Amino acid sequence: MEDLFIQGNYAELEKIYHHIKDNDVRTGSGINALDEEFYNGLWSNIYQVPPKFKVWDDDEKSLKKWMVQFPTSPAPRIAYAKLLLEHGWAYRGYATSDNVGKMDWKPFQQYALSSQQYLKSIKKLSASDPQWYVVSLQTALVTDKDEASYQSLLNEAATKFPEYYGIYYSALTHYLPMWGGSFDALDHLANFAAEKTKQKDGDELYARIYWGIEGEAANGRFNWVKDTKLDWARMKVGLNGIIAKYPSDWNINHYAYLACTAKDQPQTALLFKQINGYVKENWKSRFSYGYCQAYASNTLEEYNKDLNANGMTLDPVARQKYHEYMAAFKAYESKTNALGYKYDSHDTDDYQQKYNEYIKAMSENQ
Repeated sequence: MEDLFIQGNYAELEKIYHHIKDNDVRTGSGINALDEEFYNGLWSNIYQVPPKFKVWDDDEKSLKKWMVQFPTSPAPRIAYAKLLLEHGWAYRGYATSDNVGKMDWKPFQQYALSSQQYLKSIKKLSASDPQWYVVSLQTALVTDKDEASYQSLLNEAATKFPEYYGIYYSALTHYLPMWGGSFDALDHLANFAAEKTKQKDGDELYARIYWGIEGEAANGRFNWVKDTKLDWARMKVGLNGIIAKYPSDWNINHYAYLACTAKDQPQTALLFKQINGYVKENWKSRFSYGYCQAYASNTLEEYNKDLNANGMTLDPVARQKYHEYMAAFKAYESKTNALGYKYDSHDTDDYQQKYNEYIKAMSENQ
């Protein structure tokens, strides 16, 4: 999608857009391709890009050209609202609120408010596309402090497009404890999603919501099994349903990881029989694969002894390289966010070199 967008081939983008949206095309793992592949596919060129870089203006101009060429299409308009929101996040960053610079709050909130206002202005034209609701919910996370208003929007979205997963994933972020939510609220969301889709997905969507919660727990803020209201037996029913419909390597490997972290050894062992070795894209790390493989085969004690014998649990070299990389990246951010900064492609050289050294140390440690 990104190549077509950069080329200005809006006619081809429109063709793909209507095919995916009108036929509810799914990815190999069962996710809505409209969200996962079409809209997300437009944005890799702004991922972690500082807010003052020229690419933000270039993308805005391109989207406005797309709008002119296709004056009744929701796609470029929803994408524009998302661009505004992401531009705000580029100022704020994704750190916890106590680590956000005072000067960054205002542009963050202004861009989010602009996105919300624009979304409201195009609702009549664009709300036939479920992604309008996804971006509206993402924007409301920042701008809407009224829970009743947020819940009303979520209900409207889920009633109109019950099987569009991005709606529930956006709400998942809203209900995380770090955003003022709770584990009770997350469990309510999982049950709400299952009820809305009980004719087709049901427990499968319950499982996908808790799968998403596990992803949010990966930063160590909470334990996705012990701290939440998870019903693992119910989640297994849902995951089995997902695998029956979408038996992709991605799904099977992730189910094995989920079973492993949920301490379900029989299910982990069963799934590892279907896995053909370690594939980097399917696991959080080589260590998590090795641990779960040993857990599946009841050889954890031997595995841990081997790790300790080789010093892999401490990993001091990789840890040092990581700290050097983060220091270089913070210096880069400080420079590029300074007033009057002019873009220079070489500004990334130092932190990129430190990042490569860190990755090299990690691979050698594996």
